[in-house]
Amino acid sequence: MNIIENKPPNQILNYGLHITSTAPITVYYEESSENNPDLFSLKGNNALGTEFYTPFQNLLNSQFSQSKAGIDIVATEDNTIVEIIPTQNLIGFSANTTISINLNKGQTYSLRSASTLSFLRPSGTYINSNKLIAVTISDDSANGISYYGGNNYDLLGDQIIPVNKMGQEYVAIKGQLSLDDKIYITASEDNTIINAGSDIISTISSGETYELSLENDAIFFSTSKPVIALHMTGYGSEVCGAILPPINCTGSMDVSFIRSLDNPFFKLNILVKTGGENNFSFNGNPNLITSEDFNIVPNTNGEWKFASIVNPSYVEILQNSNITNSTDFFHVGIIMGRESSSRYGYFSNYNTFSHNITSSSESYCEGETLVLSGEIIPNVDYSWQGPNDFTAIGNDYSFGNVSQVDSGIYILSGNIGDCDVRSDTFYLSVINLDDASFSVENFCQDSTNSAIITGLENGIFSLVNSNDEAIINPVSGELSNTSLETDYQIMYQTNGNCPNTSIQSLSVLPLDDASFSINNFCFGSANNAEIIGYTDGQFSLLNNTDEAVIDIITGEISNEVSGNIYNVQYMTNGSI
Repeated sequence: MNIIENKPPNQILNYGLHITSTAPITVYYEESSENNPDLFSLKGNNALGTEFYTPFQNLLNSQFSQSKAGIDIVATEDNTIVEIIPTQNLIGFSANTTISINLNKGQTYSLRSASTLSFLRPSGTYINSNKLIAVTISDDSANGISYYGGNNYDLLGDQIIPVNKMGQEYVAIKGQLSLDDKIYITASEDNTIINAGSDIISTISSGETYELSLENDAIFFSTSKPVIALHMTGYGSEVCGAILPPINCTGSMDVSFIRSLDNPFFKLNILVKTGGENNFSFNGNPNLITSEDFNIVPNTNGEWKFASIVNPSYVEILQNSNITNSTDFFHVGIIMGRESSSRYGYFSNYNTFSHNITSSSESYCEGETLVLSGEIIPNVDYSWQGPNDFTAIGNDYSFGNVSQVDSGIYILSGNIGDCDVRSDTFYLSVINLDDASFSVENFCQDSTNSAIITGLENGIFSLVNSNDEAIINPVSGELSNTSLETDYQIMYQTNGNCPNTSIQSLSVLPLDDASFSINNFCFGSANNAEIIGYTDGQFSLLNNTDEAVIDIITGEISNEVSGNIYNVQYMTNGSI
């Protein structure tokens, strides 16, 4: 515990826990002491924000001076400046003064109440930061004797949500306390009106908290401005707590949790819109959570239904429990308890519905296939917009082969009835294929030739149809061992970000026929060489030691010297 517990207070500590995964997961942690536990559900990105108000209960005192109510802060980025304005005295700080701290990624800071008295809890403490942080509240050893009887001191707390995730409509489902549950509603703005059904029950200002009693099985309440709601419930006289999720345009379609060890009491609370109660499955079985388990939430005009299922046999200890709904979003809370303790947590998406665009690849080259996909959300209207007046409908859109004209920003938006779904944007950048162009020149047998690369030089050459002993240099493209008269296909493949290939044809030509014949002849006469090959050439004498002259076209020799032998050369003017 000493290497992760966030203490002592008022010190910058390196106790932040960062959890990542390759696919969506559910995470919660339990403070698992035998007599004083609770469940803290981690809310992922929904817990991150830059503006918070802290809710606390104000009914039960702390039993021990060393376990007073606390606020724990963790930073997600370096150079995070956090300011806290407490509503009550904290250890080392006075109420209504500004506390400023600077945290780096993963660093934490703990603040503790200066008093064990319930009415001096720092409820409504305001926290703001320049970068994303997460905040957890705890209220340890809350003494329930004064209200619930028994002889119990319990922990309650949760990771809270920022102001931009707060809502205006909530449903609380009762736990198993001997008396009524309590809901602590903390306002983020002045003149916040709280309604229970159609009745106005209070008006509170920013940072103020109202205590709402929950005597029946479920209650619906709404507010004129966003609030955060802490639900204190439990088992017998053992209290625990959780942050309620806003119900308007929020929820999940797939929730997993695990029932802890040594908790003989288990209660499963489920909230769903009317019509969705018929479509639940538990670990794939559609016959365990049924419509018979649900009742109408009072004062919702029949719009919402709740189930409060006690000790379901299908929720096994230390086994994965997975709840899905095929048609609608829902919220799930669990309460676990025994005579000496209880735990409570919600497993839901606290955020409003939002689109999430995924793509079939991470990088895009001209000519590649691209599919953009939106997150599957039931009953949503999908609307795509993009560059060049692009529009489309539906969850997926296939571009086929992309080109540079497809580059730009794409927006996916849409609504679910009266619920806005936050749009998502995707920037598509299509890169040109590498320039793989090159050129070669035809050449003759037994000679060499190099490809002239006019494109990139970060690729390799190869022969596509080498049917003899010809060899190509993979870097320069130089051919050798070309002893046959044939055509070659030379391929160049680039190694850039967008690889490309091109092929050029090359012909190996035969040497020109330079054969000719002459006859010996007599001094003073003339002789013409008989040209057997091309006539497009030139004669010359190799050993002209006298005044002999040869006609370069006809091969006729004159001015020869008697008794001499002449070597006559004929050179064609063809390729070689």
